[in-house]
Amino acid sequence: MKRHSRAIRDAATRNPLHRSPDLRERLTYALEHNASEAAGRLEQLTQEFAEGRYHTDLPAVSKAILNEMRAAGHEAPDP
Repeated sequence: MKRHSRAIRDAATRNPLHRSPDLRERLTYALEHNASEAAGRLEQLTQEFAEGRYHTDLPAVSKAILNEMRAAGHEAPDP
């Protein structure tokens, strides 16, 4: 017996979510806003690096990488 998935609906219009112009507008805004912020941050980091002011916190970076791997379901290798 084949199960059909229910379409997720926009609460305001009851249209399938992928057809909601409001959702499209919000997603477009969010993507553009994030891209703009990322570009600004990259420019700032590039300048700091060029001036010798960019320093990493290696223990914090290592911890963040391990946390991301664990969150994705990866196990730490045996020592």
